[in-house]
Amino acid sequence: MDDNYLITSIPEVKVTTERPVPLDLEESLGNAGLPRATIAASREKPHGSDRRQPIHRDRVIRPFDTLKGLRKLGFNFILALFFTFAIHSGFAYPSQESWIPILCNPFFKIYTDRIHKCKHGNDTETLDTEGRFVPEKFEEILTKFDREGKGGLSFSDIVRMINVNYNIFDFFGYYSSWIEWIGVYLLCAENGVVDKEKIRGIYDVLY
Repeated sequence: MDDNYLITSIPEVKVTTERPVPLDLEESLGNAGLPRATIAASREKPHGSDRRQPIHRDRVIRPFDTLKGLRKLGFNFILALFFTFAIHSGFAYPSQESWIPILCNPFFKIYTDRIHKCKHGNDTETLDTEGRFVPEKFEEILTKFDREGKGGLSFSDIVRMINVNYNIFDFFGYYSSWIEWIGVYLLCAENGVVDKEKIRGIYDVLY
């Protein structure tokens, strides 16, 4: 194949050199652009995690479930309450079966069999619109935003990523991304960096 078909950056468009795409993923992941429905695969973990994740058998996440989970993860009560409110106020309605407003879901439950409807803009596109994991997009998080090659994201990397991923007029997606990634940073950062495997692990619990 002509190498011109494989050029991923050009000096004339500076952002293409500043935010490189991952290369040679086929060696460990095969078709890295093919969405995975059951695993969160990465270059280091091409088969995902060895363990099966616990699931809600009734396929419902209640605000109390989220609050309790956040407390177990180490968030203080105020932060856990804030994130619980942010998560359920934003995602309960899209996940309900009816399009009649929250009157059909007064307790702000999130239904996991329709949780793919909660996908918002301004995201990394690691999950597609059907909730499947796209390894190539996950790897792009690191190649584009981990400037020093430290194997994870600092807070400044996260800020840059959120602003780079901004979609015009998508204020809900923009602020949702801030809430989500601040939560990730508070929960997972060690020495100011969120390790790549910890980021993958957050996606992994979906499966």
